[in-house]
Amino acid sequence: MVASLLRLAGLDWPVPDYSTLCRRRKTLAVQIPYRRTDGPLNLLVDSTGIKFLGDGEWQARKHGVQGRRQWRKVHLAIDTDTSYIRTALMM
Repeated sequence: MVASLLRLAGLDWPVPDYSTLCRRRKTLAVQIPYRRTDGPLNLLVDSTGIKFLGDGEWQARKHGVQGRRQWRKVHLAIDTDTSYIRTALMM
């Protein structure tokens, strides 16, 4: 998901795959830089749903829906002046 978001943004940044993150999750230190502003911020807020695909989708097509779909909601707040993502939340 992150790789496709970066591709859409036109960025060529490396993204570790899922198994790498799983192996390193206890020792992986994520540092998000904090940028202070002098005045008020104008933020553009967007929320979207992301559907996770996997074996459950194949079973739902073959046998019918048996449980809840796997959806996550992503909220982004983007600074309109600099186009930086100021806040990101996945629920």
